[in-house]
Amino acid sequence: MKLQTIPFDKLKTSKLPIRQAQGKQNDQGIAIIISVIILNLILVGTLVISKIFTGEIINSRILYNSTAAYYAAESGIEYTLFRKNKTANNILGSSSCPNTNGSKEFNIEELRCVIDTKKEGDTKINIKSTGFYGSKEGDAKRKIEINIKTTPIPNP
Repeated sequence: MKLQTIPFDKLKTSKLPIRQAQGKQNDQGIAIIISVIILNLILVGTLVISKIFTGEIINSRILYNSTAAYYAAESGIEYTLFRKNKTANNILGSSSCPNTNGSKEFNIEELRCVIDTKKEGDTKINIKSTGFYGSKEGDAKRKIEINIKTTPIPNP
């Protein structure tokens, strides 16, 4: 079997039409459209991620303020208990709470604590301490309330 040589110009090409230079002019705008779509997707992704991070930053600030307010309220309880032990069971009145209603307030920069004490009978004391943190209204607020049962100290 002998192979036959066919000249190059006689080779048959596929039946698909060859694209003319005229068709390339229509394809030039697709690159701009694709790049605008990709840029929009990047922008949307960035906005979604920034919204998530902003929410997390706000939540962490709220948690920080809440913790500071809790410790302010706890320090009010500790202050009252300290004064109770120092004044031999007398935490009401002028020795620990200068106001007539048995309340005291103290401030340290943005930290504020309000203490209310109430004696219920001879053996029970109710202490309410509210801690605030922040310079404006609506910031963090935490409240702690304890009841203490005491034994009166006999007078000699």
